[in-house]
Amino acid sequence: MGAFEDLSTNPYAGISSSTTWNFTTEALSSETDILSFQFPEQTGVPTIDNVAHTVTAEVLNGTDPSTLVATFILSTGATADISGTPQVSAVTVNDFSSPVTYTITAEDLVTTQDWVITVTVAAVPDTVPPYVYSSYPNDNDDIPTTQQFFITFSETMNISFPADYGLG
Repeated sequence: MGAFEDLSTNPYAGISSSTTWNFTTEALSSETDILSFQFPEQTGVPTIDNVAHTVTAEVLNGTDPSTLVATFILSTGATADISGTPQVSAVTVNDFSSPVTYTITAEDLVTTQDWVITVTVAAVPDTVPPYVYSSYPNDNDDIPTTQQFFITFSETMNISFPADYGLG
């Protein structure tokens, strides 16, 4: 009879009490990185800071930050939780109205790292065109080419003129 038997007491062929077994084990990872983090509603690429352990992201104007679902990739074998609640990428709904701390636990189940996730909602787009707030001399005056002319706009503007426009 062999050294090992299944539940029906059948011996395993070729395995006996003198069979030599060699095992190789690999150390489990202690990495606790967030490699990727995104929302379907985001406006651009989030900033992941692996030194400060922070992620900042902006979502579209009108998005409710209290019901966001993040899609993320962590270090191999790592897991994430928020105050002990396991986080599942592309599944778990969280309130990002204020910064949220994800605790990343490495594959070794010993090493942990807190990451602070900050989400901002994009501002309402400026749809009002700038207007002339004031000018000197008055708009109706003929301005000699030798006199200075000042225009004040309702907001900062970038104005460019062709090189042959005669300025400067």
